[in-house]
Amino acid sequence: MINAETGDKPSKSERGIARAIGGTAAILVVLGVVTVVLFVAVFPTSDYMAQRRELARVESELDGARAQTAELEEHLDDYNDRVSVGRIARERFSLVKEGEKLYRLSIHAGDSADLPDSWLWPGFARLVRGE
Repeated sequence: MINAETGDKPSKSERGIARAIGGTAAILVVLGVVTVVLFVAVFPTSDYMAQRRELARVESELDGARAQTAELEEHLDDYNDRVSVGRIARERFSLVKEGEKLYRLSIHAGDSADLPDSWLWPGFARLVRGE
């Protein structure tokens, strides 16, 4: 190349500087391209992997909920039958039909509840104490 001002060819040192600047520019371009590739490929990949882990966790939770739903649906028929509802009411809630009597058996005398003498609901006291 010829210098436009003087019309002379550039010296060796000027050519060396030009090559160094060109080499540095090439390195900067390569580093810029690598940085762009990292931002475009690596960072979205880490987000993708985090989303995959979250998806696996949610799918596991969903499978557990489906299993629980299936188990509850198996017991649903018990609650639609009057005989079963009556049995459950007796077993779980100590309910009785009209005209029936409920007896509570205690193995030890100390198992009965101590209620104050001025208890407001005598029917409940009889039920608890067995009097």
